[in-house]
Amino acid sequence: MGTIQPPEFRNPLIDELYLKDMRIDPVILKEILSLPREPLIDDLQKVLQDSVDRYDFYYSKPGWDEATQCFPLHALYLLKELQSTKSLTLLLDVLHKDDRFLDYWFSDFITEGMWEIIMVLGKDNPGKLLEFMKDHSVYTYVRSEISVAKAETALHEPGRRGEVIVWYKDLLNFWLSDEAETQREETELKGLVVCNLIDIRATELIPEISRLYDEKLAWPGVAGPLEHVIKDIQKSLDVSKKRKIQTIFEKYHEIITTWASYTGELDDDDDAQDDSMPDNCLRYPSSLKPLKPTVKVGRNDPCPCGSGRKYKKCCINEK
Repeated sequence: MGTIQPPEFRNPLIDELYLKDMRIDPVILKEILSLPREPLIDDLQKVLQDSVDRYDFYYSKPGWDEATQCFPLHALYLLKELQSTKSLTLLLDVLHKDDRFLDYWFSDFITEGMWEIIMVLGKDNPGKLLEFMKDHSVYTYVRSEISVAKAETALHEPGRRGEVIVWYKDLLNFWLSDEAETQREETELKGLVVCNLIDIRATELIPEISRLYDEKLAWPGVAGPLEHVIKDIQKSLDVSKKRKIQTIFEKYHEIITTWASYTGELDDDDDAQDDSMPDNCLRYPSSLKPLKPTVKVGRNDPCPCGSGRKYKKCCINEK
């Protein structure tokens, strides 16, 4: 059993992270980011560690209080904004927890934004990310986001493409080795990685990809049959499709204006609302609502089909 005592912080302003959901006033975020760097990073790491230390305490509570239980997300996005590469070890410790823990604290955020945090905090330590990727005890969708982070590194920093190709070559050869025999059933993960290799046009790895398919290690239902993969991977690189790296202000703005859990059901007359990003990135208009086509249904939101089940357990694969 973990503790029920909250951590003590050097900066009292950190307590605000325990009182606000993703609609936290961006002025508060700016004030936090202006605090002295090293003591701030130490405090934010305490916040993230608190999600581990008091997990049992929070998990035993009835229901979910969005306003008081977003603190691990706030800590992660603030550490990413600070580019705190020394926080990678703690990040990976947290991401090594079981899927119940990860679903409780992060749910949709694992696949909606974790790649960006991993990319920034892990930029100086590809070896540690590779070893984490090889660990079959890590949740599948955490490892898939590590792959996304590496692919996006190649797209955003073309000078590091060679390093990224070597990283993937090591990973694929590991999966093809006898050492990874226990991971042969993880065909969905390998299919997702193949998708990332298509994105960066990793033609150098066609031999390894072909072997994955030949040995039935990559599920064709993810990236398509091998002949399609080879055709797609040989197309010209389209860097315009790289994912945007957002500031914390842009990310929070996107979440509160496009995620169904924050916007709720929209009326027809809401279509005329302007959801553009404020120029100064520091104010979220309280009346801001997105156009209907931009609303995202989170994996843990009720399925829009009306079944009463979570979206991830119902129609997520029908889109």
